[in-house]
Amino acid sequence: MKQIGKPKAGYWVDVALFTLLMLVIHPHATGIETHQYIGMALLGGIVIHLVLHRHWITAVISRRSDRVPRRTRLLFWLDTFLAAAFALTLVTGLAIAPAFGNDNPPEHLVGVHHGGAVLVVLGMLLHLVTHRKWLVTMTRRCVFGRCGRKTGLVQSRPAGSHADRRTP
Repeated sequence: MKQIGKPKAGYWVDVALFTLLMLVIHPHATGIETHQYIGMALLGGIVIHLVLHRHWITAVISRRSDRVPRRTRLLFWLDTFLAAAFALTLVTGLAIAPAFGNDNPPEHLVGVHHGGAVLVVLGMLLHLVTHRKWLVTMTRRCVFGRCGRKTGLVQSRPAGSHADRRTP
């Protein structure tokens, strides 16, 4: 079995997360029970995403803040905001879930759940915008058949090879 590379795996995990997010934000279209299952699948996907990026996370956390580039700090705090918004949405979602016997949940919890969901969507949009170059590059590589190959690089040939010989 061919092993999948980390960038390719990360790309497909991100595509799955985005797809799940688009489904979970429409509970009236999917139904509440399906909405809850999609939310749990989203949690699993986020855990996988964090595992794939664990080295970056620990590297940023372990450095002194004055030694971390500004863009990296911005990305870290944006991701932290996104994680907090998702945690808020998840916890309130579990608190109002009919599966846990909450047939008539308190309105304030429902409002907090919806507000958290809006924050998740806004955070995800900012996340997509800040990673747009990587997303475009990986989409070109993985969707349009160049996945695994380096694009934009000229392959070198050994000196004296047949391709280097010029014909008069």
